[in-house]
Amino acid sequence: MPGRRHFLKFFSGLPFYLVLPKNGYAGTNNTREPLLLDNFYIAGFQFYDGEYCLNKLIKQDLLLLKNEPDNKYDPYAVEIFSGSTKLGYVPRLRNQSISRMLLAGMPLFSTVENIQQDVSPWEAINVAVYLYGDNNG
Repeated sequence: MPGRRHFLKFFSGLPFYLVLPKNGYAGTNNTREPLLLDNFYIAGFQFYDGEYCLNKLIKQDLLLLKNEPDNKYDPYAVEIFSGSTKLGYVPRLRNQSISRMLLAGMPLFSTVENIQQDVSPWEAINVAVYLYGDNNG
């Protein structure tokens, strides 16, 4: 059944929609706080320029998430940048929902959650991804 298969495929990549409050944001009393969607280490960090800017990054720095649909290994690939410096990718096991939300124009943002200097490169930067809250009411 193509209709059912398409329906299930679409919703399998969007588990975050099921946990959003009715108004789409966390918070009460018309205060719309950002909603934490995911938290992970940057995949491929050791293969890009992240190590060169490791000493410049600080906790809570904003990071840019960018879809890379032409990636030959993963059509849901999401690149992570600090300014114009590519740090790596959202891990493959967690990128499908984030990629779809970015394509849908949902207001996502990402921050440096934690930095560790003396660990394996793939555990150096912990990243958080949020759905942005609108504080205008």
